Parts: sequence; C-alpha cells; structure tokens
Amino acid sequence: MDKQDLKFDLLTQRYIVKRWSTPLGREVREKIIAAIEASKDVREILEGYVLEHPANIDPHNYPYYPPDEMEQNEFFVLTNHDMRGIHFENKDFSGSVSLTKQNLSYAVFDECNLSNIDFKKSDFSFTVFKECNLINAVFSDSGGVDTSFVNSQLNDAVMVGVRLVAPDFSGTDLRGVHFEDTVLSKISVNYLTKFDKEIHVKWSKSGTSMQQLPDLYRAVRVGYEYANLKKTADFYLLQERGAYRRHVLWPLLMQHKTPGRFVAWFKDLVGFTISGYGTSPIRTFWYGFLISLVYAIIYTLAGVPKELHSRAADFLSAIYFSLTTFSTLGYGDLVYSSHRMFMRLLCTSEAWVGAIFIAFFVVVFSRKILR
Repeated sequence: MDKQDLKFDLLTQRYIVKRWSTPLGREVREKIIAAIEASKDVREILEGYVLEHPANIDPHNYPYYPPDEMEQNEFFVLTNHDMRGIHFENKDFSGSVSLTKQNLSYAVFDECNLSNIDFKKSDFSFTVFKECNLINAVFSDSGGVDTSFVNSQLNDAVMVGVRLVAPDFSGTDLRGVHFEDTVLSKISVNYLTKFDKEIHVKWSKSGTSMQQLPDLYRAVRVGYEYANLKKTADFYLLQERGAYRRHVLWPLLMQHKTPGRFVAWFKDLVGFTISGYGTSPIRTFWYGFLISLVYAIIYTLAGVPKELHSRAADFLSAIYFSLTTFSTLGYGDLVYSSHRMFMRLLCTSEAWVGAIFIAFFVVVFSRKILR
C-alpha cells in the first residue's frame, strides 16, 4: 500500500472527521451504529449520500475530496463504503459483519467491543483502536498505514493476507494471533506489548508457509529494537534465525545438497550454538571452557607432560595445562618434549582455537555492553 496515495491535505483530514459532527452526519452515524449492531449492510445507508460531482465519477481513483464541496456543516461520502474519520466510543459491535469492505481510514474506535468481528477487505490507514476488545476478530485481505492498536486485546485474532505498514501495537496483547500471508513493517511496541514466544501460523481453517516465520519474527524483533527493549529483541532474534535455519536453509539444503548450501546451514548452526547469534557472551565463555576440558581429557589419556602420583593429580595438571594453552598464556612450566611432536601440534591447535574464541568472546561481550 503506497503511503503517498493515502496522504490527505490538512483541510481534507479536518473535513472527513468533522463531517460526522454535523447535524446530518450525526444522524447518519446513528443509523450506521444501529446497522452494525444488527449486523446489517451499512452501504445501503451511505448510498444516498454519495457525492454527485464531476471529480467523483471514479471515486476509487480519486482519494481527495473536492475542495469546493468541503463546506462547514456539509455531509457527503465519496462511495457507499466511505466511512473515513468516523468515531465510535463505548460501542458493542461484537460478531458483526457490517464492517467488511469498508474504508475506515482516520476512524477511531474508543473502548469498543469488536470481538469476533469481520474486517474483511477493509482499509485501516491512520485508524485508531484504543482500549478495544478485538479478541477473535478476523482481518482478511486488509491493511493500512500508521494503524494504531493501543492498549487493546487482539488475542486469538486472525490476520490473513494483511499488510500493515508502521502499525503501533503499544500496550496491546497479541498472544494467540494467527498470521497467514501477513506482512508487518516498521511496527512500534512498548513494555506492555505482548507477542507469543512462538508465533502462530496454524489455525482451524488453514495454515501459512513456515518460510514466512523468519519475516514475522524479524518485524517483531526490529520493533523491540526501536523501542530499545534489547533483551526481548535478542529473544526474537534467536526465534528469527532459528526459523530461518530450520524452514529456509535446511529445506534448500535437502533440495540441492551442494557444499555451498551445507556451509551456509552449518555456519548458521555454529553461530547459534557458540554465541546465540552474538546475544550471549556467557554461552561463548562456557563453550570455550568445554573445549578446554575436552583437550584436558585428551592430555590426561595421552599422558600429561609431567606425570604425578595419581590420576586425579594428573587430570588437575592437564586442566591447568589446557587452560594456559587455550588462553595463550604459555607459562612454559609444563611442555611436551620434542619427541612427542603430535602432542605439540595438538597444543598448538588448542592455542589457535583459544585465540579465536577469546577474540569472539570480546566481540560478543562488547556488543552486549555497548547496547
């Protein structure tokens, strides 16, 4: 959806909101409310108020209202689904199907019960849902720019074929929302926003491609990053990259078993394993320690440079030797003799691995601190 096409001038914005406050606008609004509550078609009501104007011959391609018609206390609509700017407050529209295929740009729903409502093929550009109950609401083939869902309940709602650009989900509970063929871009969240830890892509009627999961997680992750909620953003980074590895890289590898695709999948797996994609320095630390312990076991089995009187003492000596080698300290008090060249090469390999791990730990730790 092109945001430029939906940009009204200030005069038009003022008119489409104020027209509902005119005597005729209030009368039409009450008729619309009664129709929605009864789940009747509101287009029959609006049909009689469609503007007859040369500029309104093709209203679907004419987003601007004729300036010469926007006079004070005037009321007209461009089409029989033109509900731009209407305001509902404390209304119970639960279960209604009257708001399908409606243009609800600039509309405001304030403390309304919209549970189980059907918003099929509706436009929500600059629409505000404030403290609304949208549980089990269905948004199908709908979308908009700068839509606000503020302090609302979207639990178990269904979004199929939805396109939302720069939506605001501040304070809204989206747990249980089913996303299918949905695109979220530049979302806004805050501390009170709640998403599922695992986004729902299956429901009773259909399901979406699992390959869409990384994009959904990315949108949520970017939203939390913009809100400076780094811990939650890191969690959804793990979800995003994990979904990408499982549902994109792995199927591609199974489809075409090439070295390049295997390297891409394996590199992603290693990135997750040793650092959580750069989010967990403690994980990097413990994997480094584990590698040192494995080398220590090898040194114990192969024989430490200076064997002591017991296996326990030899193992402690091997741990000490392994840690100093891994950290590249190299005190020199314990070394393998020249006739044990293989063990010398093994120690060298540990020093290389240790140098790489220490550098990687510094990078991950610095990233965590600087954020």
